[in-house]
Amino acid sequence: MNRLTTHHAAKKTQLRYPCRVCSQECSYEEESIQCDGCQCWLHQHCIRMMLTQYVEYSQKPSLQFFCLRCDCDSDGHYNFRASLERIACLALDVSHMRDQAETENRLLALYGITLPPLSAPYARDVVVDRPSLSLLQRHSQWLLKQYVPAAVGADGNCLFRAMSLALYGHDGLYDHLRLLTTTEVLLQPSLYDSTSAEYYAPYTADDRLMLYTYDNFVKETVKDGAYSDMLTVLALSSVCIRLKCTGRRGCASFGTIVEPGKAHMEKKHSTYQGS
Repeated sequence: MNRLTTHHAAKKTQLRYPCRVCSQECSYEEESIQCDGCQCWLHQHCIRMMLTQYVEYSQKPSLQFFCLRCDCDSDGHYNFRASLERIACLALDVSHMRDQAETENRLLALYGITLPPLSAPYARDVVVDRPSLSLLQRHSQWLLKQYVPAAVGADGNCLFRAMSLALYGHDGLYDHLRLLTTTEVLLQPSLYDSTSAEYYAPYTADDRLMLYTYDNFVKETVKDGAYSDMLTVLALSSVCIRLKCTGRRGCASFGTIVEPGKAHMEKKHSTYQGS
């Protein structure tokens, strides 16, 4: 992204670079930015981009900018799958994936795309998963004293759907959570890379765990519907801990396993169904 040069200055009689928002010319004298999707120009002030953000785009060639029209789906909702696909298409080079993850994080911040306040599900929001219920009745009845196995969409995103249901009362925010998890593992690699000195210590100590190498883990995490292993659980947990700390107004409690005979608290919903 560069400011328009004098060579690209608009003629008064014809707009060469009209702003997609206000339809006025993006001139050399004004801070303007070009969308890397549709190639349209937009005034920095028209998209409410702070000057510091504009300077960052100017100084970091690896950062991409996409206007809201390119970043939203046909219903006008932010397109998290498109964000994931932009990262996934760079899977041949993890460093490029990391650059794109930074881009996606900055776009979320620019457009104020955040998750809603935490809100635990009500009983009416939960559909009981019958196969899981039957299994628990046979082998772990004590769990049913405090938990209800909840069904979520069986499309390969069940871990993210389950967390969405637990935190927000429905499973529809799974793609947002997958995007946040992907950017977490790309921008904080040391915790998830077994070759790093800062690798998660409990995983280092457990030689029974069979986990992806870091590069393969990243490439799987970014795929819609891809398998989730214990590294995914760790990364999603890191995201959720951050959400819990920043969303105290609507803070929901996370379910914890209790020992037999200690299930005296209010009944909660276990929200994972394997898929």
